[in-house]
Amino acid sequence: MAQHTDQPFHTKKAYVESRPAVSHGSLNWIIFHLRKELEDAGAITYLGSKILVTPRMDDFILSGGTKIIGGLKNDK
Repeated sequence: MAQHTDQPFHTKKAYVESRPAVSHGSLNWIIFHLRKELEDAGAITYLGSKILVTPRMDDFILSGGTKIIGGLKNDK
């Protein structure tokens, strides 16, 4: 099945496959540690218990929402 980049929702697998800089592990880490912030930003949503990633995830990452990694802030 063909992937369309203009789709509003992606599974975590489809999101990672369309963005080589993001691994499954890093996406899971971000979601685990920043779930509330991602929900508030509209970067993730749920379909039942399945997490769906929206295009706002890219905006969240690019705006610096993931600068704090492991409790250390990267100001560079």
